[in-house]
Amino acid sequence: MKSPSAGSRLFLIGSDASHAMSASLWNPVLKELKSDWRYEGWDVPAGASMAAVRARLLDGDVVAANVTMPHKQWAAQAADTVSEPVRLSGAANLLTVADRDTRAAADLACLAAGLGMSAEARPWGEAQSQARDASLIVNATPIGKGVEDGPVWGDGALAQDAVVYDFVYAGHVTASIALAARQGLTCVEGWDHLEAQAAAMVPLLGLASEACRLLAQTLAQIRAGH
Repeated sequence: MKSPSAGSRLFLIGSDASHAMSASLWNPVLKELKSDWRYEGWDVPAGASMAAVRARLLDGDVVAANVTMPHKQWAAQAADTVSEPVRLSGAANLLTVADRDTRAAADLACLAAGLGMSAEARPWGEAQSQARDASLIVNATPIGKGVEDGPVWGDGALAQDAVVYDFVYAGHVTASIALAARQGLTCVEGWDHLEAQAAAMVPLLGLASEACRLLAQTLAQIRAGH
């Protein structure tokens, strides 16, 4: 992160960044903090020139950037330095990878293996049947966006010590979170993830700690109207 100039900008970089809620979350907070920074979505489609993106990020008016799909791996590779958590992000003893796109699952498993992890790709249906034995279930698919969507693993019971982390946020409680909660399991829903992700940026951007309260307040307002 560089020292910002007047009228500086923060970006969210992703294939559909302009439709994300990041700007709606951050800009009211920045205004309340009397900052002249502006948060913007920057649509960068898959296959775009990422060298040009990196060059733009080095301009003097850019404070920092968040990166979402499909450019997260590029971000880790493009950074001049990475933190230890980023470097060690693949340090799991065992990963089972499943995706409705079998080719994407296989690619992810190969990536994990390259990081020294024990990983294997499983067919989607098989992964659902094995979910009852998992201690951690992470839903990074869009399943749950629709009110009619069922739990990502089906209707079966999970292990008593399972943790369910659902990235999906919507105007309703997703079926995955609802079922896990009924089973008395530890749950982290998409709104929790958004708040934690935003709060983690506060010290990195050098903002006052008051920003965390404002972010939680703004996110609650967005959720109420979602």
